[in-house]
Amino acid sequence: MQCLFNGFVGVSAFLLITAAAQAQNLFEVDTGSGNIYEFTPGGVRSTFTSGLNYPFCLSFNNEGNLFVGEEPNAGGSIIEITPGGVQSNFAPGLESPGLAFNSAGDLFVVGGDSVYEFTNNAGTLSSNAVTFASGLDDVVSLAFNSAGNLFVGYYRPNRVLLIYTADRMLPIPKPSAV
Repeated sequence: MQCLFNGFVGVSAFLLITAAAQAQNLFEVDTGSGNIYEFTPGGVRSTFTSGLNYPFCLSFNNEGNLFVGEEPNAGGSIIEITPGGVQSNFAPGLESPGLAFNSAGDLFVVGGDSVYEFTNNAGTLSSNAVTFASGLDDVVSLAFNSAGNLFVGYYRPNRVLLIYTADRMLPIPKPSAV
């Protein structure tokens, strides 16, 4: 495992950058109101969707659908939102502080001390998750880079760690405080 960052991990900014890179517009989560706002490159803000239960994290799939993880401990779910704004409950009751898609279109989700994978089969995500990694504590975000490496952001001790390369899982030690 490789530590890439020590210090405060700005969870929302980290996830928004992931969403912005794929959509050309910036998407902001307003947890308190349950809204997601969309900003154009010119700075124009519009409400993309509303009525969510403490939205916390965002990730786009290859088809342009936005997946939103609702706040853990708030009775949330993973919500799928089409480019037209139509919401559906993708994973009822699976609260997640972090989610990300890999280049194959598989969805990876943080749940408790584990990361789960929903596999993509010809553009359709499986409705059954399999455990991809376990033994993780205080993970709050996930991101893939273009090489297929999976990074996790830890709330405590405020680090970003590489846990998976495109071809193998790396050992997952408990991060220590700095």
